Amino acid sequence: MASTTYWDTQNHRPLSESAAQTLMLSFAHELLRAASASDKRVSSADLSRVLQRRSGIEVRVPAGGETEGAWLVNLLNRVDQRAAQAGEGPALSSVVAWGRPASPPPPRPAGRGSGAARSVPAAPARHRSTEPLQGSVCPRCFMQMSLTGVCDNCA
Repeated sequence: MASTTYWDTQNHRPLSESAAQTLMLSFAHELLRAASASDKRVSSADLSRVLQRRSGIEVRVPAGGETEGAWLVNLLNRVDQRAAQAGEGPALSSVVAWGRPASPPPPRPAGRGSGAARSVPAAPARHRSTEPLQGSVCPRCFMQMSLTGVCDNCA
């Protein structure tokens, strides 16, 4: 039975799963951190597409082979390990929506790295004038957009 293969589109050569995931790790970490910071959900299909485009690594899953998302699950496990080592708190992979449209993420656990799934009390209301002005996250490439709502990366 054929297995998933990884292709370096820039150098036109095959890669091992380990090498491909090492190259994709920083991109995945950055995208999921941005989505988590803005309380956005990312569909697994969109994440897969953007990661492959940005990293230049094409993931080829043969028909009848392993499931489409198996390679992504392995990569997300590495992202969560990296985030935990950096003290970034809850698992970043929790912002990925599998097999359904993206929706708001579940409430975050209290405390950094506690691992306990407790409800977090709502933050006190702030006046808009004290918050920094930031654009939303682009639903296509998951990068911060300008206040105009036009993504400089996708335009």
